[in-house]
Amino acid sequence: MSDRCSFLDRRIPRRNRGQNLFLFAASFATLMALLMLLVDFGGAAMTFHRAQVAADAAAFAAAQGIDLDTFYRTQAVELSHGAAAGLAGQFMSINSRGTVQITNIYVEEDLVHVSATASYRSLFAHYIGLGTIRLNVHASAAPAYGIRERDE
Repeated sequence: MSDRCSFLDRRIPRRNRGQNLFLFAASFATLMALLMLLVDFGGAAMTFHRAQVAADAAAFAAAQGIDLDTFYRTQAVELSHGAAAGLAGQFMSINSRGTVQITNIYVEEDLVHVSATASYRSLFAHYIGLGTIRLNVHASAAPAYGIRERDE
């Protein structure tokens, strides 16, 4: 035992003792912080993707809400504002399971825009003040029942 202590005494100067412990502790803390942020970033990215898919589905469904009276009279495809908004809300609630809220539905003559917001409650980022991460998504769609040109 004394041979080993004398070996360490010769090898590591007294002023350098304990540096490895400090480097390990600092590296470990940094690595854990990066790992925690990576987990939260991955969760937020997955939530964003799910919200975007739900918004795309809502916009596509809303684009199917054509005004049938106008279509039967003139054979023109025009969107019905009420039907488009109703279909968007219905498909958003089905596809998002209540985790995404529609913030805006804008219906142009032949285009539907759906904006929505999703929230991701972070697992670790709340330690640095990011308890909830808000994600905004936007999707657009147009009715296309075999139509190549407008007013066809």
